[in-house]
Amino acid sequence: MITTSCYEQLSNKKLVDLYLFLLNNIYGGVLSYAMFNEIDLLESIALNRGISLSYFSRRTHSEKSAQLLILIK
Repeated sequence: MITTSCYEQLSNKKLVDLYLFLLNNIYGGVLSYAMFNEIDLLESIALNRGISLSYFSRRTHSEKSAQLLILIK
């Protein structure tokens, strides 16, 4: 039995948009860190399509503020 994710049906643009949306909301405190499971899933789906998604996060002086750098190859 092959299980698939609804994310696999998204276009590349929507996949990247969702990736950015989730990361912004995780680091913004709107979503919990449990959502990193979804980030991993999106990265895996993108990699199967030949797209490499990764990010770098850096906290600034304020604990609630984070800078995100999204890399798409």
